[in-house]
Amino acid sequence: HRLARLTVLDQHEAPSLIPATPSGAGQAGASRPNLMTKIEFVNINDQGQPIGESKTFDIVGDMIYVDYLTVNFEDKYVEKSDLDRSTAIALFQRIFGEHQEPAKGFQLDTVGTRPTAYARGTQMSDFEKNIWDDFWLIANDSQRARQMGIDAIQGKAVAIRAQPGKTYEIELRSTGDMTIKPVGAKAPASASAKNGG
Repeated sequence: HRLARLTVLDQHEAPSLIPATPSGAGQAGASRPNLMTKIEFVNINDQGQPIGESKTFDIVGDMIYVDYLTVNFEDKYVEKSDLDRSTAIALFQRIFGEHQEPAKGFQLDTVGTRPTAYARGTQMSDFEKNIWDDFWLIANDSQRARQMGIDAIQGKAVAIRAQPGKTYEIELRSTGDMTIKPVGAKAPASASAKNGG
């Protein structure tokens, strides 16, 4: 399922007493602490259409993290296409940069409400509400998790070193893992096209 789109609106050096140390292209070093990245975040449906209002955030650095809560159900429920447990579900928690404390990150979905990406104009089921309301209690109670048909319930994060002008999509795989990757990039022109042939 496609869940969200991030677009880098602006990226610039902010005045700082700390000298900027460029991290060379392709290096896995830390972001420069005085680099600011303005991003737009919007939930999307499976067709890539926006759901709800977009949000804009100023991130410190160019390494963007999105953390989320995820629930995987036991295979028997997935195989039966159980109404509540046929696929992994996830709730976005926060978005933040490499030089920001996660606890001070920007909140995305609100705990206790249905994640925006799953809202289809219907009310959240009691089963789903119980999961989001008691997420960490269930995560620490293996017997209760088993009774609910939950195979794994945990927090995770995805990250990308964002580049100016790029757009990225976050997808939830059936395994409960999320991926973040650039979209809309144009393929390089072939040599024959450049030469007019």
